[in-house]
Amino acid sequence: MVIKHRKIWLVFHRWIGIVIGLIIAVLGVTGSILVFESEIDSSLNPQLLQAQPGATRLSFDAIVQAAADAYPGWTPRYFERLSDDPTASFKVIIRDASLAEKQVFVNPYTGAVLGERSGLSPIAIVRRIHGDLVLGEPGENIVGVLSLLCLGFFIAGIVLWWPAKGGFRRALTLSGSNSEPKRLMRELHNVFGAWLAVFFVIASLTVPPLVWKFNSPGEGGGPPAGGPPRAAGGPSAQGGPPAPRTTETPPTEIAWQAAAEIAAKEVPNQYVGFILRNPGPRGIYMVRFWPPGETSVSKMTNVFVAISSGRVMRTQSPQKFTAQSVLQADFAANIHSGAILGFSGRVVMFIAGLCFPVLFVTGLVMWVLGRRRTTT
Repeated sequence: MVIKHRKIWLVFHRWIGIVIGLIIAVLGVTGSILVFESEIDSSLNPQLLQAQPGATRLSFDAIVQAAADAYPGWTPRYFERLSDDPTASFKVIIRDASLAEKQVFVNPYTGAVLGERSGLSPIAIVRRIHGDLVLGEPGENIVGVLSLLCLGFFIAGIVLWWPAKGGFRRALTLSGSNSEPKRLMRELHNVFGAWLAVFFVIASLTVPPLVWKFNSPGEGGGPPAGGPPRAAGGPSAQGGPPAPRTTETPPTEIAWQAAAEIAAKEVPNQYVGFILRNPGPRGIYMVRFWPPGETSVSKMTNVFVAISSGRVMRTQSPQKFTAQSVLQADFAANIHSGAILGFSGRVVMFIAGLCFPVLFVTGLVMWVLGRRRTTT
C-alpha cells in the first residue's frame, strides 16, 4: 500500500503518543485489571464475597434489612451478587443523608454482616481511574475525547506499519537479529501494535457510549416512558392553579422480595443478580436477571416494576448485536471488556490492555534515540 502524506501520519502518530501516551498506558493497565475485576476481588476479599451455604436462603427483604439494621440512619439503595454460585454473598449498597455510600456484605443464609467497605476500596479506585481519572463527570468527558484521539492514533499506526506486498509475515514477527536499540524498539512497537490493532480500535470505539451514554435506557433507575412527576401542590403542566392537596393515605409500597417475584414471572428460569430501588411518587424497582451460570451484560434482562402498584412497567430483553446496539452502554461494556466472546475474549482484552505501556515505552525510546542521533 502506497502511503500518501506519510510525514503527516507520522507526526500525528508520534505527538499524540508522546502527549497522551502515559495516560493511555495507565488506562490500559487499569482496564486489564477490570476485565477480571470479579475474580481479583473474590481472591483478595474472600471473607467479604464468600459465604458458607445453609439449608435455606433468606428473603431479599431480610438480606436488605440486615444491612440496614447494622447501619442505622443509612438507607439501602440496591443490592447485587456476582453470580448464582451458592457461596456468593450479597452486596447491599447503602447511603446516608449526605449520599455517602457503603458496601455491606451479607451472608444470605444467616443474615450475618460479613463486613463493609467504602467507595475507596482498591478495586473501586482502579475503576474510578479507568472510568473518569478520578475527576467525576469532567474526567468522563476527558476519557471520551482521549478515546477519539486514540482511534485516530491507532489508525495512523496501522497506516504507517502497513507492509509492502508480500511483507506481512516479516512485519508480524520479531527478527531476533537486531542489536541496535532503536531497531529493536521499532520491531517491538510494530509487532505488538500490529497483532493487537483490531482490539485497540475496538477498545477506543466502545468508550464514547460508556462515558456519554448515547442510548442507555433505565440506568438511572426509572422507566423511560413519561416525563418527571408533577410536584405535589405545584403548578400543573398547563400552567393552571396548584393541584389541590389531598389527605388520602399513600399507596402501600411493595417490598424487595415481592418486586423480584413479580419480575420473575416475566423471565422464568433465570436468577436475580441485582435490584435497584428508586423511591418516589413514580418509584420503581429495576430487577436484573441472568440465565444460570451467566454474568455477561449481553445475557442480562431488566424488568421495571412500579413500587406502588407492583405493575410491570417494561421488560428490556438482552440486546442483540446490531450497529445500534454498539451505542448502548451495557452492550458497549460487553464488547469493551471482551466478554462478548466469553473467557477467551476477556483474555485477549486483558493482554491488549497490558500492551499499552509497551507501545508507549518503545515509542518514547524510539523518539528519544532519534533525537539524540539528529543532535550529534
